[in-house]
Amino acid sequence: MTDAFLHPIDRIEPLSGHRILVHWREGGQSVADFSDDIAHGPVWEPLRNETQFARVRLINSGTLIEWPEPVGRNGEPAIDVDADGLWFMTHSEKAALAAE
Repeated sequence: MTDAFLHPIDRIEPLSGHRILVHWREGGQSVADFSDDIAHGPVWEPLRNETQFARVRLINSGTLIEWPEPVGRNGEPAIDVDADGLWFMTHSEKAALAAE
C-alpha cells in the first residue's frame, strides 16, 4: 500500500495553533498549518478545540492522518488527510513563505 504514496510519513507531533510537525519517512520535516481551514471551514469546526485537534493520529502505515472525532454517518472518522496531500500542502509556495 505504501508504494502508491510518494511521501509516506514516519511520525507526527501536534503543535499549538492547529499545526502538526510532520516527520517524513524519506527524511526531513515540515509543519502543516491547519489554522485557516479550521477557522473558516465548517467541516473542521469540531477541531477548533486544540485538545481535540491534538488527538490527530497516523494510520495506514504512514499514508494517512486522521482525527478520531468527529465521526461520520458510517461511524468512521470524518476528517482525514492523506500523506501526499499533506506533503503538497507543506511544500507549496504559500507554506514556504509562511516558514520564512
